[in-house]
Amino acid sequence: MPSNLGRTLAIHPHLVGTVTPSPDSNGNIIHNIKGTWRYEHTNTPAFEFKLTQKVSPMSQLPINGVYQGTFAIEHKDRDTNKSRKESVRENHVEMSFTKRGHEYKVVGGGSNNYGDFKLLGSAERVAENRYRIDMYKIYDFGQDYDRFNEIKREHFEEEEAHQDTNTNENIDDEREMTRVDGKGLWRSWKRNFNSQRTAILDLVDNSLDASISGQNTGFLGHCHINTDTYSKASKTTVTGITIINNCISQLPDLKQCLEVYDSSKVNSGADHVGENGVGLKQACATLSDRSFVLVKNGSSSRCELGIIAADLQTTKGVYLPAFQFSNDRNMSLKLAEQMKLVFSQPRRADAAKVIAEYGAPFEESKPSLEIGIDRLCKIFDQICYNDRAFAGSPHVFAVVVDKVRSANVDAITSIRVSTLLNELSSTLASTYLHVPRRTFDFKVLGEPIEFTHWQARLAELSQFSIDVGSTVEWNKWKSQDDPVKLTFRVFCGFDSQDVVERDASKTGALYVYSRQSGRLITFHKDARTMLSLTAGGTEFCSGLRILLDDFEGHLPLNPTKQDLAFSEKTNGEIFRDNLWACVGSVAHLFYNYHIGKYGKKKTQLTDNVKGLAEQMAREQGKTSQQRHAERRLDGEIANLQLTSFDLQPFKVSKTQVRVEGEEVVGHDTLYRLLKDNSAGNSSKPKKGGAKRKAKDDEEWQSSKRQPSHRKKQPQQQQSESSDSEPEVVCVIPPSQANTRRQSLQIKAEEDSDSDLFSSNENDEDIPTGNEVVSFLPHIPSPNAKPNLHQGKSPTKSSADAAIKNEVIEPQPEMTAVKHDNLFGDEDEQGGETVLQEKLAEKDELLNALTKQLDQRNNTISQLSRSLRDKDREIAELKEQLLMICRDETTSSYL
Repeated sequence: MPSNLGRTLAIHPHLVGTVTPSPDSNGNIIHNIKGTWRYEHTNTPAFEFKLTQKVSPMSQLPINGVYQGTFAIEHKDRDTNKSRKESVRENHVEMSFTKRGHEYKVVGGGSNNYGDFKLLGSAERVAENRYRIDMYKIYDFGQDYDRFNEIKREHFEEEEAHQDTNTNENIDDEREMTRVDGKGLWRSWKRNFNSQRTAILDLVDNSLDASISGQNTGFLGHCHINTDTYSKASKTTVTGITIINNCISQLPDLKQCLEVYDSSKVNSGADHVGENGVGLKQACATLSDRSFVLVKNGSSSRCELGIIAADLQTTKGVYLPAFQFSNDRNMSLKLAEQMKLVFSQPRRADAAKVIAEYGAPFEESKPSLEIGIDRLCKIFDQICYNDRAFAGSPHVFAVVVDKVRSANVDAITSIRVSTLLNELSSTLASTYLHVPRRTFDFKVLGEPIEFTHWQARLAELSQFSIDVGSTVEWNKWKSQDDPVKLTFRVFCGFDSQDVVERDASKTGALYVYSRQSGRLITFHKDARTMLSLTAGGTEFCSGLRILLDDFEGHLPLNPTKQDLAFSEKTNGEIFRDNLWACVGSVAHLFYNYHIGKYGKKKTQLTDNVKGLAEQMAREQGKTSQQRHAERRLDGEIANLQLTSFDLQPFKVSKTQVRVEGEEVVGHDTLYRLLKDNSAGNSSKPKKGGAKRKAKDDEEWQSSKRQPSHRKKQPQQQQSESSDSEPEVVCVIPPSQANTRRQSLQIKAEEDSDSDLFSSNENDEDIPTGNEVVSFLPHIPSPNAKPNLHQGKSPTKSSADAAIKNEVIEPQPEMTAVKHDNLFGDEDEQGGETVLQEKLAEKDELLNALTKQLDQRNNTISQLSRSLRDKDREIAELKEQLLMICRDETTSSYL
């Protein structure tokens, strides 16, 4: 820009000044700025000056706003080094500073004894309260008025036509701007979130973004969510929600934060989950028709208040005002008095009305501006002085949501708030993956939240790292390498608690997390088809959970962070298909590796996953201090030494992508699925049905020739007769185990006194599955002469003869397995498992055997009733019966 414009006096100063606000005796705030003017054509100091600008208390610092006042220039003679007043009258100035990107554009004008002048230029913040300003001061346009307009169009057209975004003034510009209906936009904001929970999560995102970014610098982040209450005398009411967090660095000006669809997080990558400029405004609109934003930005002397309210919107435009105050207790003009001066002005009546509504906390209350200001001042005092978590932080951000909206319009506010916060508290742990415990303090209603949801639920929690091509279709990877590969983490595991819960989904589910905080973006209850996994029947179920962690921030998110927007990305469809194919290949490897431990039997995998639920419940029952002391569930999931897999390159076929890898066990994977060695030979399909049937028959005959015997108790070994009778042998499937227990229990209760069936800690377990069981004692035949323990013999009876050598024969194809321990000790489960598998494969045979056993149980019950009629004759036999049965039945039956 030239230095001369005709007869103009064009001064181009480079001003680096320190801004020091201070009140005078009349309550005005004086901005003292010291700097040096330089004439552009000589680039030498013309004079030093001291600029004093006197403005009213409601004005902001002399950056980003419209200011009116006067200033005088004091010259300093370069030769004598003496100061002298400029021989001109005071300059009367009005300037407008507007932030555009990283700079402030300056437009203004004024007059003095030289005449009227224009101010055009730019300003840039170089430090706290320090600015560099390059500005033209133009007096007389003279003959070069056209030249001035040309320069103005080139450099300052946008600033000359500047309109504050938060006002409804007409735009004075050559272009005709499209009008934005404020009321219509507000209605749109209210419908952008699926639920209030997702809306409040969007506000939490801002808190986490601001706090987590400093975790590696020793910065301790805080985010506290509480109820907003008001008390008067003995009466207290809940009016809304407060969300307060601290930040590691200076916040953008609140006025910029409230600009519509403007965000300081655009292109922020993995650092921030919010990047569309919609979170704060739209989330507040979804939750309530009246919200406030309070900021401490640098110190208590710089506090900002923003208002987001439906009542402020008009059909002419959007109005989201922001105001700056000082909460410095050393100032004579207190914060409440500053607010009253601002909001008592007629042009601030609409904002004052919103604050007055906040000052009506009770249903019967009338709007009160004084009470509303008092409530806001208490929150400012909390973040500046009273709350230890935030008083020491120079940068604090708070949101107050008043009168939370609810689907239940008849519910009182306290119930609405309680319901929302309880729902939020229960889901927060699963909503974020990477919230560090040691450097971040997150509390809801005063209770700390531990982000260890998946560590506490998933069996065989494992971690994978995959590189996904984003420009070449996966089915072309054989012949063409993708030059742009993006890294993702994938976590896989089996959810034991969902497997146990009847109504929970057991199918393979996909959870997509993104950005630095690991925010849950979307969830697919059954992702098997999307991941190219077999979706029929119960394949890839057993509580399989797949967590995709976009920790580098590659995934494009929709504005409300509720889904992915692949259409926004170049080659978005290719990237999407490649991503799901690679994630599916990892899930395929993980699932097949673990089901292979159980011979490819889905039922056994599910049973073993279910068996870990009790262990997990015990772990969760411990206090957080106990778990952290044992280094269990400690730290964010990405920092744990989890089981991983060394993956080979992806293998591509015409229809799918697959990968192979070797397991590397990690010590932080708490819940493991142990391999069933007995199922090792059954991992491959069996062939030759006739040969297998013949082998089964041979095993059954062998088991008949070698009947099982119960382990003898020491006191019984001396009285055991050498010519004892055969035993009654049964094969008990799971469906009949309880029936048999009940039969023996009924018989025991009828035949004995209660003291004979007292509990014994050394008793063996009762039959629990498909196993060969020897029920002792047997019933002797009429010709038998047993050597009983007191030398007495029982009387012969028809009942004895009826069950002589009674044996329940299984079907020919049933395999009987001999157990040395007849009552299912844990190291004897191999044979039991084999028999369970055979019974599961032969449903018709199981039904037939069940009917046969029911008939035998009826026979035994009839014989038991006959034996009761002859108590005296077989008293000694009955005593032996009870002694032998005692260790088999007592602990489980009673």
